[in-house]
Amino acid sequence: MASELNVGTVVASTEAKVLVNGNAILRVEDSSAANQARLHLRSGTQDWYVRTSDGGTNLVFEDDGAERVSIDSAGLATFAAGVVTSEKGVLSGSVEIDNDDVATITPQRKGGFLMLSTDTGSGDGGYPQAGQSGMIYFDCGGSLQIVELPLTGVGGSLETTISDVTGTSGTDDKVTVAVQTDVIKIENRMAARTFNYTILS
Repeated sequence: MASELNVGTVVASTEAKVLVNGNAILRVEDSSAANQARLHLRSGTQDWYVRTSDGGTNLVFEDDGAERVSIDSAGLATFAAGVVTSEKGVLSGSVEIDNDDVATITPQRKGGFLMLSTDTGSGDGGYPQAGQSGMIYFDCGGSLQIVELPLTGVGGSLETTISDVTGTSGTDDKVTVAVQTDVIKIENRMAARTFNYTILS
């Protein structure tokens, strides 16, 4: 027998609920923030929200109150985690790495192309660094392989290896990109850098 569906307005018209067997699975709420409304979805104990931003300029998706994606009126999406993924094999993001430290990236597939654009400092305020940027073919499957593609004027301080890196494994004053099983590792032996990456696989 199908569950009974009841729709009603409650709490002095500040929200509307859709209930199944007495449980609210969907709410349309008037947020406490000015000029903001949100759709509240619940699945088990998981809460999801779709809301407008303050002033109604953006559409925001939240998970248990944490903002995940924001879409503006031009259709441009901002991802809170700084990473864009696709089940078809596109992965894009950025990672900040201090001197003598390592970051690990897990690609969607075990092989493909890594495009790396490196900035000094953190965030968007740094300066592009051609020497630590480049394009790399990688295989992080059963037979490890990594090859830097030659680009004029780019990648002079970039090295590759199929050996593991721990922070001080590669050449000092260089950036070493390594492959290990299922992962790509970036070792930075220079001043702190922001590594912006896109993987096509």
